[in-house]
Amino acid sequence: DDCHRDKQHHPTWASALLRQHYGYDGEIPVDRCLFGLHLLPSTKSVAIVESEKTAVIMSERYPQYLWMAAGGLSMLTAEKLRPLSDRHVILFPDTDPDGRAFGHWQQIAREASRHTLYPVYVSPLLEQHATPEQKAAKIDIVDFLFPN
Repeated sequence: DDCHRDKQHHPTWASALLRQHYGYDGEIPVDRCLFGLHLLPSTKSVAIVESEKTAVIMSERYPQYLWMAAGGLSMLTAEKLRPLSDRHVILFPDTDPDGRAFGHWQQIAREASRHTLYPVYVSPLLEQHATPEQKAAKIDIVDFLFPN
């Protein structure tokens, strides 16, 4: 009802459906990419957020950027940023009370920047401007820019 994922129910991946419905018990190689990577022929700078919902909303509101999503805080890796090695990339992690998400994505940005033409930048917007209540709610950039 609030457009957030129901964390009580985990997503069902195609590989799990193959196992469930067809009895497939072999190894299924799964290499998940960034949501929106298929739009890469665009020459826009890339902005990466955690959730797919946020990427879709931001692409409508700020079309000057190519918005992609990692699929969650822990889903972003330096390896997933390799296809963007010749792009300006800015990361927008969700916020939290202790800055753990920001710090985690800063570490990934440093690692990825060793293999990119331009440094990968992590936006401090939420860390610097979100209220303690917003941080406790672990809001994202959409929640911050468009409350209610």
